[in-house]
Amino acid sequence: MTMAILVEKRPGGWASSIRIVSAKWPAPQVRELRMNSQKIHFLIDLTIHQGKFDDFAATVKLQTAGTAKEPGALEYEWYLSSDRSRCRLLETYANVEAMQKHLAGSVVQELVPKLLTFAAINRFEVYGSPDAQSSAALGSFGAQTYPHWHGLPS
Repeated sequence: MTMAILVEKRPGGWASSIRIVSAKWPAPQVRELRMNSQKIHFLIDLTIHQGKFDDFAATVKLQTAGTAKEPGALEYEWYLSSDRSRCRLLETYANVEAMQKHLAGSVVQELVPKLLTFAAINRFEVYGSPDAQSSAALGSFGAQTYPHWHGLPS
């Protein structure tokens, strides 16, 4: 087994990767582990207004379909409490540019205001290092930002 560590300068910071090559038969296998501090993650906790679950769910489906078409949107996962009164949304974007496109797109500009007629944001956390303009826009929704500090290879 051979391992190589690559550190390279990319827009927005340094990126590291570890390449592991296994020489098992029938062919070599290559796995690459990336340490990526450029990703942006959102955690949004919502309370669904009583009697509004069906409207909420229909809007969530539209948001998910729209986000699925956005380049750099890596995760957009909804989690629902057993009584259908609370929901959490976990979002991950490849980098600041992908997050900016999401914030400027129809999901956020058109569907989020609609969603907020059926639910209220209890908590909004941003993990990563968005640009100043995006931080201000996210702050208008009450988001608290936690810049990337340290972690395992992803």
